[in-house]
Amino acid sequence: MKYIAKVKQVLHSNIHGIGSLDGDKLKTVEFFPNAERVEIEIEGDENSPCMMYRYTNGDEFCGDTWHETFQDALQEALLEYGLKREDFMKSEN
Repeated sequence: MKYIAKVKQVLHSNIHGIGSLDGDKLKTVEFFPNAERVEIEIEGDENSPCMMYRYTNGDEFCGDTWHETFQDALQEALLEYGLKREDFMKSEN
């Protein structure tokens, strides 16, 4: 199951990026562009682990995060973009 929402605002920019290890320290190499679309993919029911993917309108990848439940992913979407459950449309694809 997939849920998709259009980003209306970015509340926290420069939090998703590509990094590398420099000795024992994480070093950011570059930041992803700001997301314009968020997709939450669930394998199973809403209490199952899920992934949240971020994309630009041109389908450029903007980062992903793992979440223990759908509710946890929604909480992250609220924190990063002000998105609520009703902002997401359900997709069977």
